[in-house]
Amino acid sequence: MVDDYFQDSFPLWFRSTHVVNAPRFFRLAYTIVRPMLAKAVQDSIIFHPDMESLWAEVDKEILPEELGGALGKFSNIECREALEKIDNLLEESKSLRREVTS
Repeated sequence: MVDDYFQDSFPLWFRSTHVVNAPRFFRLAYTIVRPMLAKAVQDSIIFHPDMESLWAEVDKEILPEELGGALGKFSNIECREALEKIDNLLEESKSLRREVTS
């Protein structure tokens, strides 16, 4: 099945995913998709109605300021820069491939 392909081939492992204050539409969509997910994936997605519920599960020491934590401001600049490097390498690889096949 397609869902097995994505679940078994995704190169990252998430211990859990916490969703806080999700809109009703999101909860409805998840309810529809949930039976198609592997049991381990189903069990790893946790919905929280409010921040207090999140803090009961996740230590504030590892949360960014925006989520009431002590880790400092959230920044994904390092991830973005790493993705840009990968993108540049892929473009260079395509360019080299075109040169070789021409």
